[in-house]
Amino acid sequence: MKYYRFISETQIEPYDKGYAVVDDVQISHPSADVLLRIGVKPLVEGPMPEYNEETQYVEHYFVENETEIVKQYRVCDYPKEVIDDESADA
Repeated sequence: MKYYRFISETQIEPYDKGYAVVDDVQISHPSADVLLRIGVKPLVEGPMPEYNEETQYVEHYFVENETEIVKQYRVCDYPKEVIDDESADA
């Protein structure tokens, strides 16, 4: 299982070190419980929502809870109209 550190709703950082520092003590090959103590958590993927591919798209974001980071999805509508600046009358 891969572990990550939550940075923001749009960013997580992989934790690929083979150690953890807890209370000024370096622990080699830390357990999941030790990683949790330093804010490093497993990534869990939420369900992909249904959407209309012709009029909508999906973007992901991250939510952190006490034991994991969840990758969730939101459905967004494509813009209704795109104006080309070069062909628009001034």
